[in-house]
Amino acid sequence: ITNKEIITNQVNRINEKAKTNFQLENVCGAFYLTEDKTFGKISSNFTRRTSSQMIEYLAGLEDAVDYYTMKEA
Repeated sequence: ITNKEIITNQVNRINEKAKTNFQLENVCGAFYLTEDKTFGKISSNFTRRTSSQMIEYLAGLEDAVDYYTMKEA
């Protein structure tokens, strides 16, 4: 399994749990997370991450989603 597959699976789980529509974009070897399907030009609101950084970031985001989902239940 590749890092991109791991990241894609993480994004899919987060989208399902949080009912969001995050899109993963890979531009020149860097990963970006956006809600804009058309993405277009990169804005300063997007944070450039390597695959390792994105895996770590998404793991934390998924933990936060799980925490708030359980808290609301």
